[in-house]
This record gives sequence, structure tokens and C-alpha cells, in this order.
Amino acid sequence: MKREARALLLAGVCCAGLPGGCKKFFEKPTPTEPTAKCDDVSGAYRATFSTSCGQSGTTIPVTVTQTSCDVTVTVTGLGTLTGTMADGKADVTLEFATPCTGEATGTATISSGRIDAAFAGSQTGTGACCSVVSGTVSIFK
Repeated sequence: MKREARALLLAGVCCAGLPGGCKKFFEKPTPTEPTAKCDDVSGAYRATFSTSCGQSGTTIPVTVTQTSCDVTVTVTGLGTLTGTMADGKADVTLEFATPCTGEATGTATISSGRIDAAFAGSQTGTGACCSVVSGTVSIFK
């Protein structure tokens, strides 16, 4: 009995010196959420796009910039596509370029050095701009 009392007293004294006290000493650690995986896709690519308004472009040189999992690419004749990658996918926003203004949103898949996105939104402007627009853009090596 004396041995058990000494062990409890010793544990209490040891815990008192820990940040958070004994509770932290005897608590089970909280599992952490796994972080999303995002590959490095920065670099020089080419892009092809088409929209429901008749806008299109093929093999346009583009540069993909990346900070952590945030990706940005400007496609001449279309606009700037931004998104945050997670496990090979991204929710994207497209800001249309002049002569059109407006915004579209969509999803992209990132696989084997290629980014494929579909988008829908609205735009205003002159020429091939239309109020409701959808389309696709493919970015590849």
C-alpha cells in the first residue's frame, strides 16, 4: 500500500511541473487531419480553350505559377484562371480578359503534367462575349 501511495505522490509531483499539469500527461494525443497533397505544376505549358460564345485558342504558350497549393495561369484571349489544388483537383475561378469582363467558376483536374478545367459564368463586353458562358481549358506540356 505504501508503494502505491508513493507512486501516486511521485506522479502528482512530476505532473505538477509539466505545462498543462497532469491532465496533459495522461491525455491521449489528438489525431491530426492529413494535409492535402498538391504536386508542383509550376512552369511553361501550352493551353487550348473553347467557350460557348465562340471564343477559342490553341497551343497558346502559358506559364503556371504556384505558391504552396495555389495556382495561377493567364491564358491569352481567355483570362486568368486561379485555384487551390488538393489531391489532384481544384475549384477554379476564371476572370475573363478584355474585351470581355466577368467571372466563371468551375473545377479542374490535375494529372500527369496536365490541367483540365470546365467553367461556367457570365461576361459582358464586345465581340464574342455573351451573358452566359461555359467552356473548357486544357493546359499541357
